[in-house]
Amino acid sequence: MNDYIELHRLFTMVLRKWWLLIMVTAFAAALGYTFGHRQAPVYEARATLLVGQIFESANLEKQDLQTSELVAQTYSDLTRRQPILQSVVDVLGLNKTWQQLRKQVSVGLVEGTQLIQITAEADSPDTAQMIADEVAHQLILFSPGRSNTSNSIMVRQFIQQQLGNLQARIENGQSRLAEIEVEMVQVKSAEQLSELQRELNTLASLITSWENTYTQYLGFLQAKESPGTLTIIESAQVSPKPINPQVQLIAFLATGLGFLLALGFIFLLGHFDDTLKTAEEITQVSGLPVLGMIRKLSRFKNTSDSVYVSKNPRSPAAEDFRILRANLELLSTDQPLKTILVTSCDKATGKSFISTNLAMILAHSDREIILLDADLRNSNIHKMMSIPNEYGLSDILRNGMNVSQALRNYDGVNGGVITGGTVAPNPFELLGSKKMDEILAKLKKSDYVIIDSPPLFVSDSMVLSPKVDGVLLVAELSQTKKKQIRRTVEQLNRTGAQVIGVVLNRATGESLKYYGAKQYVGYGLEEADEKLPNVKSYLNAVRAIPNYIARRFSRSNEAKLEKK
Repeated sequence: MNDYIELHRLFTMVLRKWWLLIMVTAFAAALGYTFGHRQAPVYEARATLLVGQIFESANLEKQDLQTSELVAQTYSDLTRRQPILQSVVDVLGLNKTWQQLRKQVSVGLVEGTQLIQITAEADSPDTAQMIADEVAHQLILFSPGRSNTSNSIMVRQFIQQQLGNLQARIENGQSRLAEIEVEMVQVKSAEQLSELQRELNTLASLITSWENTYTQYLGFLQAKESPGTLTIIESAQVSPKPINPQVQLIAFLATGLGFLLALGFIFLLGHFDDTLKTAEEITQVSGLPVLGMIRKLSRFKNTSDSVYVSKNPRSPAAEDFRILRANLELLSTDQPLKTILVTSCDKATGKSFISTNLAMILAHSDREIILLDADLRNSNIHKMMSIPNEYGLSDILRNGMNVSQALRNYDGVNGGVITGGTVAPNPFELLGSKKMDEILAKLKKSDYVIIDSPPLFVSDSMVLSPKVDGVLLVAELSQTKKKQIRRTVEQLNRTGAQVIGVVLNRATGESLKYYGAKQYVGYGLEEADEKLPNVKSYLNAVRAIPNYIARRFSRSNEAKLEKK
């Protein structure tokens, strides 16, 4: 099960960065393809040599073959050495050293034969062919039997001519012997018989001499050739197409390398990325329930547009806040939640936006709501609601102003708003004072008090959190770090604060399905205000597709993926 979870986590990590994987892989493929096309073409030519002349021998012996193979190995090693290659450079007038030429020439043996293949590579077919042919020629010139080759041919031709003459003499002599023997039978004169006998003896002696000479000449022709003799079997044959560069292979390897690098980079990012990615991670890390998800909205043209649910009560985002309100009301059945502190682990997560619109959505249910800006260092509520801030909470705490005097009315809010007021030099002491306890006690007469406080890395929220009925943390996926929210919850627990849950702000993609938030879009609700008329929104929509596939692939109804 743990292996499955880890595999699913890695799979989700890759799908979350699918666009990076595709971009890097495509870039690597294009780079490899371009690199391959820009390489100079390389052509190849091959010449084949035969060691020895065994094909002319009628009787072959195993020893002959083994000897020729050993000689062939010697020649193959000799081919790429200085005497041969330097001669090739000199004859062809190549503008390079023999060491450079050596990189272009390779030699191989055809297994089980006495054949040597000389391969030459060059930037043109003609050059490759000339190099291969010249290397073969120089090797033949360097072979031991080459210097006697011309004389040997002439001797053979002479012997073959003499053999023909001797054969004719022997045949004529044998014919004459037969005639003499017939004449000797017919002749009656002793003198003629004696003369024929002398001719017979002389001719027989000559025939014997001719036969001996014929046998010697014939034995010379049948003698074995030197095993070091080289013969060109096939002159250099050049390939019509360049053997290099192999553009498709280079592009394929570059694509694979780019894919692996991108995959490794994604895993590296995932290993060092400590931010929250899914709603499940928030619960696993913090132990807190996710009470609501507020979808990401387009950038507001004016600060006053931040009071979103009042101006867009039928929008899907307003429905997100209604779900948050319903969850808070369910928690209130077990324990009263009169005062709710809204804070965050880090800055820029939209806690003031959550505070303001949560107060407005609660006010829509005909409840008395007090919205209190307790962020005395960086007040924002008055900017969002477009109301003055010449006095507020700090003035109540410092100057003894009455709560009712600092309470401002706001259209649609049954209760009021208390802004931060003038900037105080000691907000920590003011918020931790007994005066603050008295203020909260007075404000509890209303149904709900929504308090916007500084982020929890500021000490003000720590001193204020034990004084309220519940603390609501605001987090943002791919922004809030696991270590931050874990440490924040531990610190709040040490102070005795009651942390009721987490609200996820600026939710996008699959994270909205955590509560089926996407399903009610269009169900009598306006949705045009949530559409981002720019390229980024289109990319976000496309990136959500792999996350949906990953959720189906996991075969777990609880798998909720979130794109970055």
